[in-house]
Amino acid sequence: MAMQQILLGGAPGYVVEAKLWGASGGSSQNCGGQATGRGGGGGFVHAKSNNGTLTPGTTLYIKVGHKGKWSHTGTNYGGGGAAGGSGGGSGGGGTFLATGSTFTSGNMLLVAGGGSGGSGGRGGGGSSGQNGGSGANGGTQNNGGGPGTGGYGNAPSGQAGGWYQGGTGSSCKGSGGGGGWYGGGGGAGDCGSCSNGQAGGGSGYLKSATFNETVHWQTTAGWDTPGRSDPDYANNAGYSPGAGDGNHGRLVLLVNGAVVGTWGYEGAVRSYTLQ
Repeated sequence: MAMQQILLGGAPGYVVEAKLWGASGGSSQNCGGQATGRGGGGGFVHAKSNNGTLTPGTTLYIKVGHKGKWSHTGTNYGGGGAAGGSGGGSGGGGTFLATGSTFTSGNMLLVAGGGSGGSGGRGGGGSSGQNGGSGANGGTQNNGGGPGTGGYGNAPSGQAGGWYQGGTGSSCKGSGGGGGWYGGGGGAGDCGSCSNGQAGGGSGYLKSATFNETVHWQTTAGWDTPGRSDPDYANNAGYSPGAGDGNHGRLVLLVNGAVVGTWGYEGAVRSYTLQ
């Protein structure tokens, strides 16, 4: 798993700083019915506002992704894709910061992508337009990840990801893609054994007119989440702990260097008005 740290300068004056972790995906199920492997880790975004773009009185809206689950055929809050059949893991949800409660592409500010489901899962994307890791295909800046194909035993393909939403895995134990700016593709299936194809991670996003990147950890595959060394990291956010369910995402908001709010998964949109 390759990582690269990039440091960029922030703007002076009233500065809003945000740190987002996407949720990690759930693992697969083995032939004995136990969880096995690890889902993909969530992406990480750390950015500061450009001078004058965010001011007191502005209301920001927050959505924190739900963890992916092992052998789970349901979707997860934040766009985590479902496994297509029992045995696959569901994808983790993305974590989002926006200027409107509807979370449209026009009001989105920052996105940390969710990790894919399935053993050997792929990580979610961070900022600066980072795509999700590709097992099926990770989400990009313009499209959802393509579906996993060519599964074992004439397994049907997974489903492609879309804007926000990770794709559903193949009906033969295919795992779900991670949510994000664009969701990762659902994994190919395996109709002949107890393993399943990897899905893709969701992509991250940064609105460059409003934010600039200060620390960007890049990871395109694997179970770890970047940003675990950050001083505001907590609750294993976005980290894929091993066989079983993943972990929820997290968002931390700072103004002029002081923490003004922290949010974990709550299953609902939250808001904060800048002071």
